[in-house]
Amino acid sequence: AYAAYDEGNGSNQNLIINYNEVGSGFSRGFSFNSAHNSQFIGNDIEIVDWGIYCYDCDSTDFNYNEIYPGVDGFMTGGIHAQYAEGSNFIDNEILGFNESAIYFYGSSGSLVYNNTVADTNKQGGYINSGGWALNNESSDQNCIVRKNNVFRYSQDDGKYGIIAHSSIIDSNYISIHYTYCWSSGTGISGNGSLIKDNIVYVYDGNSSCYSGTGIGGYGSSSNPTIVKNNVIYALGDIRGFWGSNAIVEDNQFYGSYEGEDPFHFGGDNVSYTNNQYAIGGQENIIARNNSFTNFESGFRMENGTDCIAEYNDFTIHGGTGFDVDGGNNTIIEFNNIVMDGGNSYGMHFGSANITNIYRNTIVSKGTDNSGTGIRVEDNSHPVLNSNLIYGFDVGVDIASDVYTMKFNLTNNVN
Repeated sequence: AYAAYDEGNGSNQNLIINYNEVGSGFSRGFSFNSAHNSQFIGNDIEIVDWGIYCYDCDSTDFNYNEIYPGVDGFMTGGIHAQYAEGSNFIDNEILGFNESAIYFYGSSGSLVYNNTVADTNKQGGYINSGGWALNNESSDQNCIVRKNNVFRYSQDDGKYGIIAHSSIIDSNYISIHYTYCWSSGTGISGNGSLIKDNIVYVYDGNSSCYSGTGIGGYGSSSNPTIVKNNVIYALGDIRGFWGSNAIVEDNQFYGSYEGEDPFHFGGDNVSYTNNQYAIGGQENIIARNNSFTNFESGFRMENGTDCIAEYNDFTIHGGTGFDVDGGNNTIIEFNNIVMDGGNSYGMHFGSANITNIYRNTIVSKGTDNSGTGIRVEDNSHPVLNSNLIYGFDVGVDIASDVYTMKFNLTNNVN
């Protein structure tokens, strides 16, 4: 039973459904089709399915609602507003959802602002839940998703924060914690979106299965994903950024955390580490002026075509600084890579990659000289120019017939 509904006649325009209380006797709060130019404002809804379900409801306000399940219960979701173009989703509080807090697929030109959503219920309980908390997986949406707080803490499935393509996603706070093996989690995903000024915590406690991502985006050459001025904690089996056709600049990526638990599981004194790449993906990734701190490995280019990495700082434990497989026109310059010893390679080039490597500093700080500064193999032919390599067992190891070296300096190398 629904508290109020009319899905039949398709002419429910200009509705005003404000400041109502819906008790636990209903499976769904309000359910309408084609309710254009309507208002759902200030409602208090206790429910088991969807609090507000409005299909094809353009230019509608979904604001200041509180939506939650009954005591110790859970609900399907908060607001389901598919194809609600040009709508507002402002200052809603949505707790205890299984699928999505706000589902606004196809709702192009909409504003999602200052909502607080969590998959835990009012009593702090959590169960298996998946899907995106703020969910618009449709392409070319031109939405604004701003200043929302997203908390995902149920343990038995992958967890996802915000997805909106060709949109602006900024100033959000996201905290995601899960341990499920056969899925992965992501803080923010936006193909061709501007993703800026967000704070993202993501932890995957199962390192034997799929890897999650702090921020991801697969743009195009004409509409790249732009990731700028974000702070990302990619913990456990989580990569910092993953995608292609992206500009990633002026971000702070962290692969470790110590202190009060940001996920509210471990108390005041917790320690998280990372066992993944800081950044990577396919072609045309421009990474500039970022810091990547305490990741297992640095930059993984599965296809280095037109990738540029410059003026970045990496601190790496146990893995490889740059791992480049194939592609051409790759540029790696003016980066600082500090490794903790016991690493495989500072830089590794394979699969006939063509790279310009210029004025990078690659340092191994282990107690014993170990690992290799630069390894070239499999018919790769980078130009190695004016790089400083310090503290490795082997400075440069060339196993390719075609390469160019000039003005490089190796120091404290066995």
